[in-house]
Amino acid sequence: MAPALDGTARHGHIELFRNQPRWSAMSKVINLNKMRKSRDRTARKQQADENAVLHGRTKAEKARDQAQAEKELRHLDGHKTEE
Repeated sequence: MAPALDGTARHGHIELFRNQPRWSAMSKVINLNKMRKSRDRTARKQQADENAVLHGRTKAEKARDQAQAEKELRHLDGHKTEE
């Protein structure tokens, strides 16, 4: 193999890592299934938060609205005339 122009031999390694220990040139091993699941979990959480803002109401709000509707219905029924 011919020497490079800078006087170093190239053995298929990236010159950027020439002066570093071999173990530092390797990238971190990752589990692709874990990464995919983590990404999907984050996306589902974000979608749930958006839906909660758009459509969500607390149990207290639902109970208050139901009580208000029942009160209005009783008020309306009390003002009906008999024919």
